[in-house]
Amino acid sequence: MERKSYVTITITITITIVTSPTDVLKEKSKIQLRRQNGRQREMNP
Repeated sequence: MERKSYVTITITITITIVTSPTDVLKEKSKIQLRRQNGRQREMNP
């Protein structure tokens, strides 16, 4: 039982490490796109 839960925890941590950087990058790119769109609107009213 203990070994099984340890494996589950390891898999969960691995998934978190693998997915979280891409999620952060996606959020950053979304923010950058919003900023670019805002600038374009200011330049072209």
